[in-house]
Amino acid sequence: MYKISIKDRFYEILHICDMTRRDFCTYIGIDERVFLRYIDRNSISQEHTEKIYNLGININWLLTGNEEKYNLTFNGQKLKKKLENSLTSTHFHDNYILFKLDKWISLFYKSIRDFEEILKIKDQSYFTIIERSNQIPMVLLDLLRKDGMNIKWLYNANESPFCNSIEGIRKKRLVLDFKDSECFIYNELRKLK
Repeated sequence: MYKISIKDRFYEILHICDMTRRDFCTYIGIDERVFLRYIDRNSISQEHTEKIYNLGININWLLTGNEEKYNLTFNGQKLKKKLENSLTSTHFHDNYILFKLDKWISLFYKSIRDFEEILKIKDQSYFTIIERSNQIPMVLLDLLRKDGMNIKWLYNANESPFCNSIEGIRKKRLVLDFKDSECFIYNELRKLK
């Protein structure tokens, strides 16, 4: 079974609070690089936990995945109600797209820079555009298709992450051969069977 990491829970907080990564970092008073260090190290500084708690998030849930997501404060209950109401909505949040892109990049590349160099992305504002507008520029979509990604997967959980191109089939075989139950994309494939 796939174990959700602190990184996954941080992205879930962004989704729940309807914040971009930049908004979240500004709110708790850290640089985006510090945020990335938190999610890479699966830890968070104690000085920032109070601000996260004030958002309504249960810190024990963030750190361990145990207990209720929301704390018992007014903000926690407000977030819980907001999420319950949004479950019936078809609104698709940009942070989920970024989450999936992040999983793709972290599985097949050493870093975002490596990804950008290999795909020859010169304008690094693509990810900012996605964060702000919930739209992926066509140039990036074309590059991702060439990289073997099924673009429909970004928007629909019932789609395979891989397209039927040679690169898509090659990457799908890599993931299936690896058989890592900790891997988000491997679990996405297993869901479809």
